Amino acid sequence: MPQPVVVVRSWGARLSLFGAQVRYVQDDGIHEGVLWSNVSDLIGKFGGLDEGLKDIYPPIWRTSPEPGSSSIVGSFLQYTCGNDNVSQTFRLEELLAKDCLLLLTYTVSAFWETSQVELMVNDAMPVVRTGPLAVPKPGKPEYTSPITMDLDGISYFNSISVTEALRDASPSFIAYLAALFATALCEDSKSLLLLPKQLDIYDPYELGSTPIKIFQTQYGYGYDTSTTSVRLSIAVIMTYCVVTLAYMIYILISGSTSTTWDSAMELVLLALQSRTPDHLGHISAGVDSMDTYREAVGIRVSDGDELELVFKHDRDYGERNLRKITPNRAY
Repeated sequence: MPQPVVVVRSWGARLSLFGAQVRYVQDDGIHEGVLWSNVSDLIGKFGGLDEGLKDIYPPIWRTSPEPGSSSIVGSFLQYTCGNDNVSQTFRLEELLAKDCLLLLTYTVSAFWETSQVELMVNDAMPVVRTGPLAVPKPGKPEYTSPITMDLDGISYFNSISVTEALRDASPSFIAYLAALFATALCEDSKSLLLLPKQLDIYDPYELGSTPIKIFQTQYGYGYDTSTTSVRLSIAVIMTYCVVTLAYMIYILISGSTSTTWDSAMELVLLALQSRTPDHLGHISAGVDSMDTYREAVGIRVSDGDELELVFKHDRDYGERNLRKITPNRAY
């Protein structure tokens, strides 16, 4: 999956009052370009020459002047003459004359790199670890997707906190600044405050792995009892189960069971030897009333000791000497 890769290159020089140019390192990592044609232009961005010296200044960011570049360049002003001379009444132009100000410019370039991502468990915590980064070579990075960065919406990069980090993390500020931008691209601006000031510039894994929370969703079908239709269906199923269970208990207790007339052919043969009912009329064809199918039918033993299908409402049902079937007897 793609991950952001941040490359930071630095340039530094002492400031003077004699119109020296402020330069920066271009994207190829070799050549330099002019960031500000005159140092006075940049000093005006920091507050001008008429203000007293401040203990620390926020950085000044601008888009790289290099044509076709997506990089940004930050200018950092650093006081190098000791804390004893720092005063709110000490003018910036006097410090320039005494060679007390060091200007550092950092060219920040960001690109998308395709990397293999591994999910592993570290101390029972799922973490994500990426593969080793490609070593930047001299010249323009061979990444296909540059990232354009806009720092207007992230106040942290425009505050004195970044300059304080330069003072605290130096000389590994390049690694720290790259980690700041990579964290902002991967996560959010709140995570910037959690980064340690001291980083190993040669080992990107000093930042550690990234813990993540994993949520697994399983899709399927199921039922609940929140609707009336489901509750009625459950009631019908439970009733059927109770009746079936009661019947099984009855069979186990009574010991009576039979597999007779469990097929349509046996019922047809039983009907062939049964007497034709006289109350149904013409039923050989054209039955169009469901009442015919609702007639109660039973199996009885006739005078000839043979089995018949007998309709309950047959007119001579009571006159015939019909008996019930005796269990465990062959007919």
